[in-house]
Amino acid sequence: MNEEVFKDVVDQCGIAHDIAQNHLAFYSDMSSARFSRGLSGESPFTDREQRQILAVIDAIAKLQASSQFPIAWSKVRQLKPLIDQQIKGVEQRPTAFDVILIGPQLFKRLNGDRIETTTSYADCAAFPISLPQNKRIANVVAKLLDPMTSTPVRVTSITNEFRSTESFSTKLTDVGFSE
Repeated sequence: MNEEVFKDVVDQCGIAHDIAQNHLAFYSDMSSARFSRGLSGESPFTDREQRQILAVIDAIAKLQASSQFPIAWSKVRQLKPLIDQQIKGVEQRPTAFDVILIGPQLFKRLNGDRIETTTSYADCAAFPISLPQNKRIANVVAKLLDPMTSTPVRVTSITNEFRSTESFSTKLTDVGFSE
């Protein structure tokens, strides 16, 4: 990939021309110098580097197309996580899930007779909410936990956090209960 091919790819993807090469280098996990040498042909990009650059360009184009407002691509520190998520194929919208609150803490798992808690939505037990309210596993777990603690136990739905559905607990054994 040389500078001419690079410009053609950027044009075909409909990416704004105000994205500086050093920004694309940062998004592609390369130094500006390496990116510049690769574009000039002084030190051609490896196949892996080319795939990474093309993935970044594709992610930028998708993010730009999904926004009704111009994106300030120079805000690389704020936008890099979004581009990385787009490349990895992580859903850009939060996935709703249920959590169990034990007092102000989030239920993590049962370890023997001890209830483990956390304050992190990324570390707590997350339960799918696709089932009807009375059949949700979070409600079953909460009913089992309630007699084990004097602290109030309740289930609530979280709708504004990013969480992979693969991390959802779907069985009692997933959160430490025995069969």
